[in-house]
Amino acid sequence: MAQSVLTQEELIERAGRGDEAAFEALYRETAPRLFAIALRMTGQHAAAEDVLHEAYVAVWRSAARFDARRGSARAWLGTILRRKAIDRLRASPWLERAIDAEALPAPAAAVERSDEAALSLRQCLERLAPESFRAIWLCALYGFSYRELSDRLSEPVPTLKSRVRRGLLALRKCLDG
Repeated sequence: MAQSVLTQEELIERAGRGDEAAFEALYRETAPRLFAIALRMTGQHAAAEDVLHEAYVAVWRSAARFDARRGSARAWLGTILRRKAIDRLRASPWLERAIDAEALPAPAAAVERSDEAALSLRQCLERLAPESFRAIWLCALYGFSYRELSDRLSEPVPTLKSRVRRGLLALRKCLDG
């Protein structure tokens, strides 16, 4: 059977048995989508490339443990990639670079501003339509793509994009006001 007609699940199973050609075919088929997710999560091309590399190393090492009965190959690959991206973001020293210790407000003022900002955000989120809130929440907190949201919520992608956009515009307006 030619590699191109194998499913992603079959490619992973073969890679788990050490089949480098199957792993290569899996990479060619899935890397563009996973790179796009990594780029969206990290916001940097180089970081996304690193995350993608780390994810495929993990895929190669754990392919033998893949079980198609527990979920699709696409979901399994996406989960590995997201975990690698989150690990990368948590380990990033961006916070240290972003904070100028001399410009920090006094602790009491910082807490007060933080509490005010959290209260404002909470109030604005409560004003959103429930459908927009749910879509924004799943995108922001869990990193779902529109396609994944569509699959999970059984709604068309354009509808979800509109809800997220309207919700974000409403949040901006509310927070700016």
